[in-house]
Amino acid sequence: MSYQPYADHHITPRKVPLCDYCNGHGMVGGLLPNGGGYDGETCDKCGGTGSRYPADLVESDGGEV
Repeated sequence: MSYQPYADHHITPRKVPLCDYCNGHGMVGGLLPNGGGYDGETCDKCGGTGSRYPADLVESDGGEV
């Protein structure tokens, strides 16, 4: 057996811990009452990455630097 089929079968991706403030969405806010639209802004705790890690330690795909 070569290494690649073994590795593909046994490697599971790690999940990045989600930001406690925005629950991993990267945005905070929500729907406005009476059909007023949506009011959302970038989460100031994670910088929009959705990760519990500081924004400068997270790559654009959500992985660690």
